[in-house]
Amino acid sequence: MAQQMIDAVREAEQKAEQAERDAARRAEEILKQARSDAEKIVAEIAADAQREAQAALNTAQKQSEAETIKVQQSTKEEISALQAGARKKEKEAAARILKELVG
Repeated sequence: MAQQMIDAVREAEQKAEQAERDAARRAEEILKQARSDAEKIVAEIAADAQREAQAALNTAQKQSEAETIKVQQSTKEEISALQAGARKKEKEAAARILKELVG
């Protein structure tokens, strides 16, 4: 009877040790899966952020290009106006010189 009791205690201890090992192994598997899931989530977040940053950059580039075209057009118009004014002044100056020479 004492031997049966000792065997029962040993068996219970062995089962408890096995249960601890199984629990530790399962905990490690859960941690490994959690790490893997976290890495995937971080990669997805990074990819989303990269896409958003690229979209923002593209928008900024388009706006910059549009603004550059606008400024170029405005500058061309201003140059044309200045050139027209200069031509008018040249004609006026030439007319004054002729008037003084003739007159």
